[in-house]
Amino acid sequence: MAASGDSPEWVGDGRAIRAVRQDPGVPVDTSRWPATVPAGFYLMDEPDAPLSFTASLGLVALLHDLVQAGSQAIVATHSPIVAAVPGASILELGDWGMRPARWEELHLVGAWRRFMAEPASYFRHLLAD
Repeated sequence: MAASGDSPEWVGDGRAIRAVRQDPGVPVDTSRWPATVPAGFYLMDEPDAPLSFTASLGLVALLHDLVQAGSQAIVATHSPIVAAVPGASILELGDWGMRPARWEELHLVGAWRRFMAEPASYFRHLLAD
């Protein structure tokens, strides 16, 4: 992981918070995480957006570690990988509003399953001759 600069991005209650980004396609280096993850409240808006499959799995491990340390995390995602964090309470947002859901029932999981089973059926509608 690379810090995005030497100066703090945000300062709150006297502590500097530095923005950290993960380069796409680069596995998350879990060896650089602190031995003890600080407990807190984490609000994440699509933290998986630039991540590869492998790095998304690393994000799941980080979220697991945060919760094990007593943290709470709210994560907005379109990733079936991140939505599959064991033990997570899932709320799905859509035209219907917001509802509790199980991972298997999520629209995004069904869409990915259908695409992986037959990508040509999607491309047939998107790519005109």
